[in-house]
Amino acid sequence: MGARLTLMINIPYITQEDIHMYERVIGLPIAATDEEWIEVAALINRIDPFIALGGFSEGVQRQTALIARVLDLPFHRLEIVDMVARKELMRQRLVDAEVDPTPAHIVQTNEEIKAFAAEYGYPLILKPNDGRGSTGILRISSADTVAVALTRFQEFTPQSALFSNAHFDMLVEPYLQGDELSVEAFSENGKHKVIAITQKFKEADTFIEIGHCIPASLTPQVASKIEHLVFQALTALEIASGPSHTEIILTDAGPRIVETHIRLGGDCIPELIQLVYGIDLLDLWARQVLGESVWHALPEVVSTHTCAAIWYVSLLPPGVVKNVSGVEEARDVSCIHDVHILKNEGDVLGNVKNSFTRGAYAIATASSPDKALSSARMATECLTFEIAENEEKE
Repeated sequence: MGARLTLMINIPYITQEDIHMYERVIGLPIAATDEEWIEVAALINRIDPFIALGGFSEGVQRQTALIARVLDLPFHRLEIVDMVARKELMRQRLVDAEVDPTPAHIVQTNEEIKAFAAEYGYPLILKPNDGRGSTGILRISSADTVAVALTRFQEFTPQSALFSNAHFDMLVEPYLQGDELSVEAFSENGKHKVIAITQKFKEADTFIEIGHCIPASLTPQVASKIEHLVFQALTALEIASGPSHTEIILTDAGPRIVETHIRLGGDCIPELIQLVYGIDLLDLWARQVLGESVWHALPEVVSTHTCAAIWYVSLLPPGVVKNVSGVEEARDVSCIHDVHILKNEGDVLGNVKNSFTRGAYAIATASSPDKALSSARMATECLTFEIAENEEKE
């Protein structure tokens, strides 16, 4: 589209691809203040004025909103970004709008957790209020396990340094039981369309996502209820443009929202959508950011004879990766589209596990969800990670 691109990014995340792709790459330290982000953007704008801003990951969306406000460029309002990022604000807005009744409280002590349980019952979920990547999510089954959960949560607090603007306040809410889905939607001028509904699979103890399949196997009636709930939530949260990724639990009382995000789904979900529906959400998002209407290119959810699934190698033990074998065998499994290694020789694995510590994934396409999932899982089972004890001492 002829745009010249400037990337503003935290220094640890700069890659060689960034250096070659962008006209400018501006690295800022992890500890950079909001004022530093604004001043750097304003300086570049004086030299070479921006015509558009995109905040394509959660780690920079708050800064993007602040810059957009100062430079008078389109983006989500800061209040919307904060409401989506801070889960207790999202919960309160959805309760006030009568969209989803699920309660949530910020807590600091055992007693506050037990007081919440006295009102809403066990089991509970304890999680970071503004965390990401399934970091620090804990299930509390009874009063006897509150103290243990609180201690374990503190182990995750240092990891907040990985995330810009994360403080890891503790949020407690009821444990929602049922199948988990995510809804990939796209908005323009306050109107919303569902692009796909994704079936999700998680580790039972850590809640780390280990697999996805598109499309989810749902009846039209259930899919309609989910779509209606998501549209209500996006409207209540004033999300007017761009993609959204909303996580849902199908409880006995109906679909309930876990959280939502003003970005594309992670874990290669956009790639799965492209394999199934032929829709390039990354391209549409970029075009919309640059001022083009993409509403006409957003089809409603349609039936398809193609299914796509991804499966991860997860819960690797701590240590240093010495070798990864079985890659060719994994790629030879029927229906496999891609096998990708995330942790390579020399990478150090710690004790704290989250979505960023998974070892590899496989993507498969097939004519049914079961076949796509079984092929992806079979491919990951071909992979062997040789991990040695980390000899470095803290």
